[in-house]
Amino acid sequence: MNDEYPRIVTADELRFDINFALGQMPRILLREWAGKNDMKSDHARQMMTARILEQLSRYQVRARPPLPSMGDSQAKAK
Repeated sequence: MNDEYPRIVTADELRFDINFALGQMPRILLREWAGKNDMKSDHARQMMTARILEQLSRYQVRARPPLPSMGDSQAKAK
């Protein structure tokens, strides 16, 4: 595959991939996520997140550099 990075991804492409991943979730996982048992709900949420990330793994993730912390700017001012 000849993928050119960085490729700008549209909101519609992301929406499709997220909806596709959610559509592939087993019903029991969705029931556990919506249930009242916090432990099962947290586990189901983690499983769903992993499946969505798996679906989005073909995309390159980029971010802006982190902002300097407030402590750094105050130390330089002195």
